[in-house]
Amino acid sequence: MAAEPVDLGERLLGDRIRQSVPLRHPAFGKLLQLLAIEISREVPTAAVTLGARSVMLVNPDFVAARCRTDAHLAMLVMHELYHVLLGHTRMYARSTPAANWAFDCIINAQLCLLHPSV
Repeated sequence: MAAEPVDLGERLLGDRIRQSVPLRHPAFGKLLQLLAIEISREVPTAAVTLGARSVMLVNPDFVAARCRTDAHLAMLVMHELYHVLLGHTRMYARSTPAANWAFDCIINAQLCLLHPSV
């Protein structure tokens, strides 16, 4: 069975995502290399799957509308990487909206402290 052809736009977005993490964050860059990245319209924004081997799902329409600069994309990517780094993807077999909201608040507060100008 032949593999499905990869859309050029999806491949370019995948490359942009991989290159978005600033060099001053080498741990995030390494973590990003370990994750599979899937371009998906199944999620409204971006997400990481639960479990031991997370997959980053990124909606290309959201990126086109909201991540006009590489700094914006880096914040989105680092937000999702924080979920993995902090163990949120391994805490529960199924996350609740309330737990995800709480995790998002913690992550966004940290990102705002680290990057107040973005």
